[in-house]
Amino acid sequence: MTLDGTVGVIIGSNIGTTLTAWILSLAGIESDNIFISLLKPENFAPLIAALG
Repeated sequence: MTLDGTVGVIIGSNIGTTLTAWILSLAGIESDNIFISLLKPENFAPLIAALG
């Protein structure tokens, strides 16, 4: 594995870990705002699963 490939893997794992923690923290937000409710995992997970 080259240095360029290694840097890509490290950056990708850092971004993935950060986004996962951010998504999990959004699950605890309670609000009546429509934009906040769209950020909850139960609302956007089916869309991501369909894209996958």
